[in-house]
Amino acid sequence: PSRCAQLTDDEGHFNLPIELPVQVGGLAQFNGQLQTRKPGFTDRDTEILIDTNSPNLDLTIPLVPEALIVGHVNLPASNQYDRANVDVYRRQIYDGRAHWVSVQTTSTRANGDFRFSDLAPGTYKLFTEEVPDRDPLTFNPEGQHFAYPPIYYPNAQDFASATPIQLEAGQTFHAELSPVLQPYFPVK
Repeated sequence: PSRCAQLTDDEGHFNLPIELPVQVGGLAQFNGQLQTRKPGFTDRDTEILIDTNSPNLDLTIPLVPEALIVGHVNLPASNQYDRANVDVYRRQIYDGRAHWVSVQTTSTRANGDFRFSDLAPGTYKLFTEEVPDRDPLTFNPEGQHFAYPPIYYPNAQDFASATPIQLEAGQTFHAELSPVLQPYFPVK
């Protein structure tokens, strides 16, 4: 399979020369795939089918503005050097049934901020992963252990009770997550 790339002009037009297969009697067709990318828009794959008897194809590819989820994880000042992992799941329909599918995971910045980009319109759920307490002033390897269990947006205790986030094309959703420090106990 050959690959080529082309930038559009200032009006979004492009001319992509494609070498079509040699036709040997009858109709010949060319199957291909175009991938479009533009900052601020979701990536899009488009299947194309070209009849080699009329190879000029005028194609319009609509681009969808990306949606964003941005936010902040509030950890106490003593734990700011700990970065929390934040996960986002999207609701998708497979075989007539809804499933939650992992889309992205990111780590917070040192200030607790996070950002998910390139999201398509849809329904999402957001949560933090567990964060162990490593405060050097209070951490004792021989003593009681503490951690921040996962917190599900807006401040739910499990995935099922998390509030779904409905995103539209081009929308930016702001979320705050505040995990609560809990004692952890060894289980045997």
